[in-house]
Amino acid sequence: SLPGYVYRHLIRKHIVRSAVGEEIVDFTTTPNDSEDREVVQTRGNNSRSSRHDAHGIIKHVTAALLEVRPGLASSPSMTEMSATAVEMLVFGEIYNEVFDEIAQLTKEQDNNLSVKMEKLFANSDNFDNRSNSCCDSAADRMVSQQAIAALSSLPEAHTSTDKLSRCVEFLECVSAH
Repeated sequence: SLPGYVYRHLIRKHIVRSAVGEEIVDFTTTPNDSEDREVVQTRGNNSRSSRHDAHGIIKHVTAALLEVRPGLASSPSMTEMSATAVEMLVFGEIYNEVFDEIAQLTKEQDNNLSVKMEKLFANSDNFDNRSNSCCDSAADRMVSQQAIAALSSLPEAHTSTDKLSRCVEFLECVSAH
């Protein structure tokens, strides 16, 4: 089928591009221009290349599917279910590359946060193994030990949901303190 062919071709193209660092050609239209401009980037310089590929694959496969099977576009809910199925299929194939790209992008921020937390722990004289005990330093009076523990566990969280959960826990502890 055409959608299957488009899917296999684009996934194969993504895998080859990931392996050899091929250039990405992106066509963009600026508000002042009526023509598309070709923007060429090298994969190594584009930290969003896998996500960009995933978005493009989903867009093209969904469009091909809805064109070949117009019944799937008969209602908004059918269209949404079709698009969700395509997303699941695409991300099932290239999820590891997309996730690795996000992890690499946030790695420096996670390391910086870890360094800051280590400095905070080093400055806290009475901080005993990330416990919930109260201390008398100025930092401890401003932020509870539970909040600091929640924030310090942030670099250990690997998924965006885990990171968000730790941030919520931190904010709840700060609000309660």
